[in-house]
Amino acid sequence: MEPSAQTDRPRNNSGRLKNNSGKFAVIGFVTMTIISIGVLFLFKNASLPRISALPVMDTIGGEFELPSSLDKPVKLSDFSGTVLMINFGFTSCPDVCPTILSRLAKISKILKNQRGFDKTKLQTLFITTDPERDDANQLAQYLTHFHPDFIGLTGSAEAIKQVAKQYGVYYQKDTSIQTPAENETAAYNMSHTDKIYLLDKLGRIRKLYSTENSLDEIILDIRGLVAEIHPSLDQAPLKSEVQ
Repeated sequence: MEPSAQTDRPRNNSGRLKNNSGKFAVIGFVTMTIISIGVLFLFKNASLPRISALPVMDTIGGEFELPSSLDKPVKLSDFSGTVLMINFGFTSCPDVCPTILSRLAKISKILKNQRGFDKTKLQTLFITTDPERDDANQLAQYLTHFHPDFIGLTGSAEAIKQVAKQYGVYYQKDTSIQTPAENETAAYNMSHTDKIYLLDKLGRIRKLYSTENSLDEIILDIRGLVAEIHPSLDQAPLKSEVQ
């Protein structure tokens, strides 16, 4: 019996190896290409600015310079690269201001104790609406009751009026609410806007808060602004040593 063609055909293992090697080479090339593209994509996106979803409120706000509880004038631009919480009020305020400042202090303490949070990237400013009674020394003593890092700002009546106008803050002396006669320094009250202003690293207002906003919401927004990357800050002057 003649052997079949199948049994007579010599096996070519080397040929199979060559074919498999070619396939492996193609698969390896495709895999490396995909990995390379992925790495480039990740690198490119890692260098892109991270921007919070909070909109910029460009109709209010802006630069100012006022005397401070640090015994020297402070400008808004001194805090370039830092997220700011700003509140307007006065030290003789019986209830609203202490409540808001207590909330701001709690926010600061929570954030500055969180692992990985850069506490140098958050600052709170308290701008008086009662410069007649609130000088730099009075502000310094008052704010230490809430948080040691809070900075108070004062100035002339005209200077405060200008900053309040820029930030859309209403305030007015109210003599209809009388206080005990023995406390002559608190013989009048001040009606004023009680919002918390949140500013980003470029000094732009990004959100306003009332007592209806939770601490968790504010903290989340602050973390978002602290995480923002602004390439322009790389060329900007370093933050002044205001503390």
